[in-house]
Amino acid sequence: MTLPLRRLLNTVIISYFLRKRPGTPKKKRLLDRINSLKATGRMKAEWLEKNNLATSRHGFIGNMKGILEQITTTYQ
Repeated sequence: MTLPLRRLLNTVIISYFLRKRPGTPKKKRLLDRINSLKATGRMKAEWLEKNNLATSRHGFIGNMKGILEQITTTYQ
């Protein structure tokens, strides 16, 4: 096998594996996204706690009740 041909074959093989393999950057991006969502969730939870709108067992409905209670007590 001549040298240019071998070099070409090597680059083709390497590029194939490089194209085939990058599951890691995708996974990393996904993990970063999940972690950022967790962080925003924590921030929301802290904000609700701070403003006395902490989530009840019913989650969103509990939040709405808390918000409505706060609005009715503020604007009476």
